[in-house]
Amino acid sequence: MGAGTYSEGGKQRVHVLARGENDTFLRNHWDGTQWRWDDTGTPSP
Repeated sequence: MGAGTYSEGGKQRVHVLARGENDTFLRNHWDGTQWRWDDTGTPSP
């Protein structure tokens, strides 16, 4: 699990990464109004 922040267009962006089932990566991020989960899939070797 990891987390990071950065500034984009005057807004602070927050992202949290976690390992999901079947070794997929999940991303939880703040889009400016609400938290959203994305399944980014299985990483390439």
